[in-house]
Amino acid sequence: MALKYIKMKSNFFMLTFLAILSFACNNSTAQDQPAAANTSISAATVQSTQNYQVLAPADYKKALSDDNVILIDVRTPQEYASSHIEGAINVNVFDKNFAQTIQEKASKDQQVMVYCRSGKRSARATNMLKQMGYTVVYDLRGGYLAWMRQ
Repeated sequence: MALKYIKMKSNFFMLTFLAILSFACNNSTAQDQPAAANTSISAATVQSTQNYQVLAPADYKKALSDDNVILIDVRTPQEYASSHIEGAINVNVFDKNFAQTIQEKASKDQQVMVYCRSGKRSARATNMLKQMGYTVVYDLRGGYLAWMRQ
């Protein structure tokens, strides 16, 4: 009987800890999120992060229509050669000259749009771009795979 009570109490504390941890990790409000730079983009389809914005494929496509946009595919040259979004330039995020190449291709007053296969490498690239001083950076939610599904 005492063992059952201790096990029940242990489960209760574990569930309480997990609930608190979950709440702490997800505790953000709309007030904490930056507004989208392009007001024609639906707020529901923009996932704002601290450093950049992640757009759903349809909104990413709309944002590409701006004349002051540079589109960067941060995948490997092999991936880029197999297929890519029209108009994209390839700058591999893992290339040791990534920052230098970006600075040669894009000015800091341009809107920079990046994508990779699924979103992980482009998240890395967008953080690097923001650290380099680029102010308007968009990432494609779900990467090229999501783009092809649209």
